[in-house]
Order: sequence, then C-alpha cells, then structure tokens
Amino acid sequence: MRVLIADDNVDLAESIAVVLRSRGSDARVCEDGAAAILEAREWLPDVLLVDLKLPVQSGLEVIEALAHTPIGRIIAMTGYDSRTNMRAAEALGAETVLRKPFSMLDLIRSLGLEEHRLLGESVADCRIAVLSDDPTVLRRLPATCHFDHFIDLDELRSAVGETEYDAVMLLRPEAVEELTTDLALLDPDVAVVPTTNTTLLESAVRQTRLRREAARELELFRTVARDAPGALLIVERDPPLLRFWNQAFQSLVGYRDDELEGGGLSRIEEDLGFGALHALVREARATGQRASGVVPVRVRGGASQPLLVRAVLSDAQGRVDAPVALTLTPPRSERGHQEALQLLGMTAAGVAHEMRNTLAGVGNSLSVLGSRTRDDPTVSEVVQRVQERVARAGEVMNDLLDFARPVTPRLMAAPAVLVLNAARELIADGAPSGIEVSTVLPDPTLRILVDPVRMQMALVNLGNNAVQAMGEGPGTITLSCSRAGDFVLICVEDDGPGVPEPLRARIFDPFFTTRARGSGLGLANVRKLVEAHGGTIRLLDSPVGASFAIRLPRRPVLHGAPP
Repeated sequence: MRVLIADDNVDLAESIAVVLRSRGSDARVCEDGAAAILEAREWLPDVLLVDLKLPVQSGLEVIEALAHTPIGRIIAMTGYDSRTNMRAAEALGAETVLRKPFSMLDLIRSLGLEEHRLLGESVADCRIAVLSDDPTVLRRLPATCHFDHFIDLDELRSAVGETEYDAVMLLRPEAVEELTTDLALLDPDVAVVPTTNTTLLESAVRQTRLRREAARELELFRTVARDAPGALLIVERDPPLLRFWNQAFQSLVGYRDDELEGGGLSRIEEDLGFGALHALVREARATGQRASGVVPVRVRGGASQPLLVRAVLSDAQGRVDAPVALTLTPPRSERGHQEALQLLGMTAAGVAHEMRNTLAGVGNSLSVLGSRTRDDPTVSEVVQRVQERVARAGEVMNDLLDFARPVTPRLMAAPAVLVLNAARELIADGAPSGIEVSTVLPDPTLRILVDPVRMQMALVNLGNNAVQAMGEGPGTITLSCSRAGDFVLICVEDDGPGVPEPLRARIFDPFFTTRARGSGLGLANVRKLVEAHGGTIRLLDSPVGASFAIRLPRRPVLHGAPP
C-alpha cells in the first residue's frame, strides 16, 4: 500500500511513515500543500493522509484539488480545527478526520493494516499472483512484494504457466479446489494460499522457494548421475513419484521413458502397491540414514527380479517428501558379473575411442600412400594388406564400442513368427548352400515381449556363430520359440561340432574367442542384449551340436484377456 503523508510537522510525519513501513506499506512525506498536490498527481498513492493546516496551500485546498484524481482514499488530520472545517473536509472527499493526538493503532485500523506486518527478509521482493473479484484487495497487501491481480481464471492459469511466481493467493473460495489442481500441473513448485494472512503467505513463499531449490539440486544431481554406470532412480514427494532414472536403470528393468514418466514408485513394486521399496524410502526419510535390502522389483513383462536396493536421502532437512536416491544392483551372486562388465565396458569405450581415432589417421595416410604407389605392384600389394588389417582393427573397435554402449530396449509385444523368420532370413543369406536354416513355432500366434530389432541381432549372432562352426556343411540350424510357464523360450540349435567341454564355461566372457579373426565380443553382446530384456541365456547340454536357450518374461496377463 502506498501512503502519502502531508504534514508540516516533519517529526510526526516521519514517525507515522516509520510505523506504516513496518506494516508493509510504502510511505512518503511532503511538508506543504503545494508539494503534496504535485507528488500525489505524479505518484497516485493508495492513501493520502493530509493535515488540514498546511503552508502554501491548506489541507482543504489539497483535498479539493485531488478529489477527482484516481487516489484511493483521503484521510484528514487536525489538532485544533473547528468542526466546520472537519465537516468541509468530509464534504470535499475525505472519508474521515482523525483528531491529533491520535493513537497509531487507530490510524493502522483506519488503513486496514492491523492484520498485516512486514514480510521477513527471507521472502521479500517476491512476486505473487492474486485471484480476487475485489480490485481494492491489493491496497491491503504488504508492499514488500509485487502482486499481479487477476479476475479471470483462464488468465491466471496462463500467467502461472508463463511466470515463475513465489506464491498464488486464491481469494475466491469457489475456485480454490479446481485451481489448486490445475496450478499443480502448470507449476508443481508454486504454493497456493487461500487467504491474505501474512503469516500464511510467508509460509507459502518459503515453501515455493524450498521446492525450487530442491528442483535445482535435483537437476544438478541428474546432470552428474545421468551417465553413471550403475542403475539409479530418484523419487520425490509423498507418495513417491519417479523423477529421474538413468540408462542403466532402464536396462535393468526394461521400461521405456514414456512408461516411467509421471509414474509412482508403485510402478516397479512387486504387487503394484506400497511394498518393500516404499518401506526403504520411508526409512531413509525417517532416519536420515541409508536404508538397504534385497527386495523384489517388478521388471518389464510382469516378472519380479530380486535386487539389492540402497535408499539414500538427498535432502539433509529430512522432509517427509524429500528426494531419495535409489541404487539398484543384482544380489551378490550376480553383482560381481555385472560390475565387472560395467568396468570392462567403461575401459573398452575409452580404448576404442582413442584407437579408432588413431586408426582413422593411419587409414588416411595409407590411402595417400596407396595413391602414390599404384605404379609399383609390390609396394601397392603391401599397402593393400595393411589397409585390410586396419579395416579389421576398425571393426574390432566398433565391436568394442557396441559392447560398451548401454542398452535400452524398446519393448513391444511382437509376433514371434516375424522375429524368428526375419532372423532366419538374415542367417540364411550369409550361410553356404549346404546349410539349411529353419524355424519351429508350435503356436504361430505367440507374441513375445522384445525389442524386435535387438532380439533379431542376438539371434543372427548366434546363427552366424553356428554357420562358422559348421563351415561349408552340410548341416541344419533351427530357431524355435515356445511358452514355458511365465516365460517364453527361444532356442537356436545346430548339428555342428558343438562347443568343447573345456570352453563351455567361458564362451560368454568378453574377448574370449577360438577364431583367429574374432573379437570375442559376439556372445558377450548377445548375453548383454538378452539381460537388457530381463532374460537369461544358457548353453544347454546337447548330444549333437550346440543349443542356446534364451528365456524371456512373458507379457503380463490383463484382466479378462486370454492367457
């Protein structure tokens, strides 16, 4: 509220100004009537507090000169004027005349400031959106903040969507419930207060600023953690909502971004309710300490996978809705393998990146050298052989980068017949005429929950290995798919020489190969792709040839849908 005080008693005027400023008003002082008229016409105060006895121009002349200007209210003061002048002041436009000496409480009540006090420094200079049918409400609000007044609900919604307000005051009771929900979608951090009470307004502003600070911290945490090799999930609010996850988490549980976005922690609970994961989050918030345990986590496809989950509070204030970071890893029996692969992948990525740049430089130099030695067959042949070896090294580097790159499959319920037939055709295209490739599907309508392209890559890799083991043939490779309880079983079998017993335990290890030109990453990549689908792969005991079995979760059965 802006108050202009016109009084030649400067000490009294300044005392009044100090009291009004302590109540959140912006107060100015003028010592004579002429200066008050000029200041009021330029500043347009909400209230003019004018003494009837003023030099240059009297208080009555000031009131008369300003009676038709857009000044909100005029309150007169006098110490010894007659009742005639007091009535004249009211007739000219003053709403009341205060007798000096008057109590400051009477003045505060006259201005409607008795319920307001100065907002604390921690919430000063804030911006508040106000919804009210009363355009004069802003005059009763503290002047330490900037207030935007709205009457129309849609205009308020639009403004909140475009402006970062510190709080929203909803002073129309019938609109509170509807708008609170809408505003939470437009700006989930802004706090809503349905009153002009200053204490509640302070609390709302602080709440908004705490939420925004937490959001900034969360974004910083996301930037740091986005490329973390371990599976990471951050939840916020109560009940917990999924706020951030990295690629390693998606690879572990198999969900796409659009399936996690906006979801709650129940999305990955085993029973889709408030289970063991919620309990860990509550424990971390209540104690401020790390909470951990092996709990079942629901992965894509409806199956549950036991994982070691650690919950760490990311907000030292211990709020009930504070962000909590969850790290998820396989239990100890599997964790050594996963951690070794992660470390190996990071190392491989660094080596491959440097080597590929080096090989590119060598390849360019060989191209230049080859163009200058075309007339010398001996040198040209040597250059060509070196170029072939460089190209082969480049292929190995590409395999390394593929192995190091995180896998986030885009799962869908794909017809098994299409996935297997596409893989069969690709295998057959690269096989000699003496090798026959076929598919067996007991149920042609069976659908499997996979990323079709990536699963085809895995099957083709297995098939190509079989082709290389059988040489020119003759031989057969069979791809089959069938149901096995809550899972589907995909098998790739051949009648070639098989895998020698001493090598069976090592065939999925990265860089293990028995071929002179192999990178040793083919089966390691197959295992990585299968595990990204939430499945497993094994080399089965077989009297003839090699038999690989991939076990994948089935699509969850919906209510009323056939199994």
